[in-house]
Amino acid sequence: MIESETIMAVYGQVNFTTQESRKVVSSYALLYVFDANGNIDRDVLENLYCDVYGDSSYLGHPLYIGPFEDLEILNQYAFKLCSQLNAADITMVSVSEYNAIIERESKPSQLLLGLYEEGNTIKNLDRKKGLFSKIFS
Repeated sequence: MIESETIMAVYGQVNFTTQESRKVVSSYALLYVFDANGNIDRDVLENLYCDVYGDSSYLGHPLYIGPFEDLEILNQYAFKLCSQLNAADITMVSVSEYNAIIERESKPSQLLLGLYEEGNTIKNLDRKKGLFSKIFS
């Protein structure tokens, strides 16, 4: 079952022009990042990206986070985000998978479950748990 601390992230391929060479490059970017309560604060996403990878403003879209050269680097960022927010896990889905699940599911709870079941879930094994969970475990 989905824990309340589960983060969902939708990624896609984007084309952008590099600042240095002005060449068009294809890469990955995070399009949407949310949990059961709504969108994750954009400043949190942007600050983590800038701390690790530098400026993301040249993607040409004010809401995307990236670029990420490949899915491995994107997953590393996702894990760092999950750790920073002390979430139980983060589930990654491509924009095409996300759209297919939206078309299929009619209820929000089913949407989240579908995303969780079909996405790539990264567990935060280093998660710091609350005082009560430490006492009773």
